[in-house]
Amino acid sequence: MRIARSLTVFAFAVTAFSGSAVALASPSAEQAPCGFFVENNYAKYNHCGAADRITIRVRWYGGLGGTADRCVGKGVTNLERQDSVGDRFISNAYYLRDGC
Repeated sequence: MRIARSLTVFAFAVTAFSGSAVALASPSAEQAPCGFFVENNYAKYNHCGAADRITIRVRWYGGLGGTADRCVGKGVTNLERQDSVGDRFISNAYYLRDGC
């Protein structure tokens, strides 16, 4: 009887845990928050507005501090480019204006 109860509790725990793992999957543009957010340690920006393209200002922290303007389209944009080590230090990004 104890073994059956233990197996039931274990099965419930595994089911609950696996359900939460699915919830941690990468959000689609509809699920992601509008604006700047961090997902799996990657800086991203989700443009939810009406304009096809907008200009955002990206801010870095630390020794690479500063800002730069970038053009992004609708949906989620990964702000960390593969060729730029400095992009690992992005601390914020925010809307500046419609168009690029």
